[in-house]
Formats: sequence, structure tokens, C-alpha cells
Amino acid sequence: MYFNQHRPCPLQRGETVALVGESGSGKSLTGLALLGLVPSPGQLGEESRILLDGQDITRLPAADWRNVRGRRIGIVFQDALTSLNAG
Repeated sequence: MYFNQHRPCPLQRGETVALVGESGSGKSLTGLALLGLVPSPGQLGEESRILLDGQDITRLPAADWRNVRGRRIGIVFQDALTSLNAG
């Protein structure tokens, strides 16, 4: 992965990474981009790439994302436990 001015951030298989930073610094947007969930009209720039095992997953078709989300890349949103509370 590359964050902030194209600085490499290589990850190893099975490694868990946390994105931390100040409010408004882009953590949620980065997580959404990694999962192909950037809402319209938001878009990644033409030069943007997210490589997973050497494959650019930035512009995968919707059906192919099913094999990535949750199986290969996951996200835990802020206050995740309260969002699961049925009461």
C-alpha cells in the first residue's frame, strides 16, 4: 500500500494493521477505499492503485469484490459493537 505522497507501506500476508490518526485525517476514507466502498461521487484518482497479491483491485467489478471483502481485507468501524446491538 502507499499512503500520503506515495510512500510505500508493504503488508505481509496475515498481518493486522490499524489506521490511527486525528479526526478528519482520512482513516475512514482510506478503509473504504481499500474495500472498494468509496461512495459516489468520490473516486480514486487515475494514478491510484491498491495491489493485493500483485493484482490491482482498485477497479474490480462488483461481483469480484465478494471474494475480497471479509475474506482477504476487513474493516472494523468506530463503535462497531454498538452497531451490532439490536436493543
